[in-house]
This record gives sequence, structure tokens and C-alpha cells, in this order.
Amino acid sequence: MDLYVTKMSRSIMPAMTNRNSTLFGGKLLSWMDEIAGITAARYANSKVATVAIETVLFMKPICGGDFIDVEGRILSVGKTSLRVMIEVSVDKGNGRRENAAEAVFVYVALDESGKPKKVVEEI
Repeated sequence: MDLYVTKMSRSIMPAMTNRNSTLFGGKLLSWMDEIAGITAARYANSKVATVAIETVLFMKPICGGDFIDVEGRILSVGKTSLRVMIEVSVDKGNGRRENAAEAVFVYVALDESGKPKKVVEEI
């Protein structure tokens, strides 16, 4: 399933941070949802819609000046739904990457009229 891995990198700028100088959680969730949606849409070969966020863990603070990588991969496929695992790693400028956050998003595949459609599980 590595064919359906989506990656994004970001440099954390001061305007992206909160009053603690750490990345605003809503901004990170937005990026996580974006990458999860792209991953699900590529797999389903159709439009998708977010139906749930099963879990979200913020494990390390992400500060202004840090670099992050957001990676999504298909975790499981149901009849019309897809579960996508998102992992976020942070590089604090020392070349070492550490896990900073993770989440599981659930999407439903949509047909042309916006109704749920069957997803074919690939082997």
C-alpha cells in the first residue's frame, strides 16, 4: 500500500504559532486532514468526505522555526469508508526527527452525485 502514501513538509513560521510560540493545534489538524483526504481520494479514485477523527495525539511541541513532515497512509478499507493514519514528525534543526503527533481519520468515498460509493480493496 506504499503507493498510497502522501507526504508534506512545512517550515513553521511565527504567524502559525500561538501565544506559547508553538504551532497552533488547529493549523496542524487542518494539514493532517488535508493529507489524509488526499491519501483517501487517491486510493478510492473518487471524491471523499471526512466523517470522523478517531484519535488525535499531540506528543511533542512544535515550535516556530521547526520543520515538520506530515505523512498519511491507508490503515484499512471498509465497504464505503477508508481509515487513514497520519504521522507527524518534527525536526528541531538538529537533523533528528521525532514523532510529534498522530491521528486516525475516517473518510467515505463519494460518487458523482455525492452519495457513498463502494471502495474496491486492492491487494
